[in-house]
Amino acid sequence: MQSYGADLEEITLENDSEARTINAGVSLVEADLREMENVILEFLSPQVEAVDERAITGIVEGRKGVKVKALRRLVDSRKVVRTGGGKKGDPYLYRHSGFLVPTIFPEPENRNPKQGLTDSYESANTGSAPCAQYQDVPGRQEPAFSNAELEQFDV
Repeated sequence: MQSYGADLEEITLENDSEARTINAGVSLVEADLREMENVILEFLSPQVEAVDERAITGIVEGRKGVKVKALRRLVDSRKVVRTGGGKKGDPYLYRHSGFLVPTIFPEPENRNPKQGLTDSYESANTGSAPCAQYQDVPGRQEPAFSNAELEQFDV
């Protein structure tokens, strides 16, 4: 607490043992949220079935406001999947998403949404062998040699 002026936000301190310095870290609120996210993920990981929010806030220790906010952040970051309607008789249910890959790269967009994926036999740049079901379809394959080239080999 300060004696005058607006109170500054509480922060954490980080010890850099190599440089032998102490630096300002993230805010205390952010540090609490990150820690609570880890605790919630540890709780949800072994769960076989999805768990409702009341069970999570009742079993996981900590302040309820921090737990609720951390749970929402986990859903937003796709580390936790939320199902249900969030109403009486149909509560939100939470489960671990199954993977913890950081989302530092955006999901690639579909550059050709109308056509979707093309089969290997339709693309000139694939270089893969033709599929067996299309080998007997006329017009799908080019001859390996032209008639003039075949005469050179005396076939």
